[in-house]
Amino acid sequence: MGGPAAAGDHSRLVWLTDVLPHAMADAVRARVERGILEIKQILESAEPEI
Repeated sequence: MGGPAAAGDHSRLVWLTDVLPHAMADAVRARVERGILEIKQILESAEPEI
C-alpha cells in the first residue's frame, strides 16, 4: 500500500493567489509569474533526496 510517493517521482505544487482590490491584479501577476520561474529553477536544480 502506498500514497502519492508510491506512484512515482513526481510532486505537484499548487499556488493560488487571490488579489483584492482587482485593480492590483496586473502588478501582482508579474510578481507571481516571476516567483513561478524562481521556484521552477530551484526545484529543477535540486539534488534528489534518497
